[in-house]
Amino acid sequence: MEKKNEKREYHKNWINKNPEYMATWRGANGERMKKTNKAYYQKHKEKILETFATPITCECGKTMRRNNYFRHLRSISHQAFEKRKLDSNA
Repeated sequence: MEKKNEKREYHKNWINKNPEYMATWRGANGERMKKTNKAYYQKHKEKILETFATPITCECGKTMRRNNYFRHLRSISHQAFEKRKLDSNA
């Protein structure tokens, strides 16, 4: 597990140090990436949609589908909850 994390960190660092290479690579392989991603989605569609449909409960008490969670974090009701939480801690 530790070795896997080391590889992941090395890969992230390399990408950050070589942004121009990554930009040209994406430009040259954009169509191939689209095809690969589309094939992956078609193969795993059921599992992906099932994951997105699972309900989760935010710390503010609202329940929503997983795919709407990040939109909820920007909502007025959640922002009000965060403000109340900060005020009560201060």
